[in-house]
Amino acid sequence: SPSVNPCKRGRPRSGGMIGLRRCQRDGRDLAPGGDTAGTRAPPVREEPRGVAVCAVREHLDRALAQDSGVIILPAHFTSLETGSSILQELVPGVRAVYRPQPNELIDAMIFQGRRRTVAGQIARDNIRAMVRTLRDGGSVAYLADLAARGSNRAVIPFFGEPAMTTTTVSRLARITGATVLTYFFRRLPGRSGYVVTIGPPLDDFPSDDVVADTRRLVKRLEDYMRLAPEQYMWTYRRFKGRPESYPDIYARDR
Repeated sequence: SPSVNPCKRGRPRSGGMIGLRRCQRDGRDLAPGGDTAGTRAPPVREEPRGVAVCAVREHLDRALAQDSGVIILPAHFTSLETGSSILQELVPGVRAVYRPQPNELIDAMIFQGRRRTVAGQIARDNIRAMVRTLRDGGSVAYLADLAARGSNRAVIPFFGEPAMTTTTVSRLARITGATVLTYFFRRLPGRSGYVVTIGPPLDDFPSDDVVADTRRLVKRLEDYMRLAPEQYMWTYRRFKGRPESYPDIYARDR
C-alpha cells in the first residue's frame, strides 16, 4: 500500500505495469480518431464494448459557469490517456500543459499523438500562455504530480518520500483568479468502466503560502491514490531532480 515507502515498493509497481498496458488498449477504444471512432467517452454513457464512464460534474459545471478560468489537475495514473479523452468530452477546448522533449522528432511525434485526446497544448514553461488562457475564461489541465524543474518548485513529501513538486498551480490561481479542481480517475474491475472524480475547490485557496497550498493538493492526490495504488504510474520518475543532499534513488537503474 502507499503507506510503504514508494521507493521500496514492489507489487504495486508490477500491478501498475499490467494496468498501463490495459489502459493503453482502452485509450485507443475511447480516444477521438482511434480505431473505434465514434465511441468516445461522454460524461455518463455505456460504451459499445461494455466500457462505462461515470463522472459527477457538479463542481466542474459550477466552476465553468463563473467564466473566470479553471485549472484542472489530473495525475500520472495508468489510465491517463483514457482520462484525457474523457476530460476533452467534459471540457471541450481544454488545453493541456506538457513537457517538450529534447529530441525534436520525438517531441513532434508525442505532440501529434496527444492531439487525439486534447484540443490544445501549452509547453510547461510558457506561463504567459497559461495565464492568457485562464484570463480569457478557458481551462488548463496541469498534472498535479509533475516532477518540477526551475524556480517554481519545492521539496514536498509524497507518501513520506521527499519529491520536487511544482508550485505553479498556486501561483497561477493567484494571478488569474481561476478555480482549481482535482480531476482523478480509476479503472473499475475487468471491463466494467471508469470512475471520474472531480473534487470540490479547496477552501481558502490560494493562500499566501504556495508551499502550504501545494501540500494540500498533494494530500488530496495521496488520499485518492489509496483507493487503487496499483493504478498509479509508478514508472514515472516522481522523485527525480532532487537536491544533491538527497540520495538519487534511480542511480541503480542507470
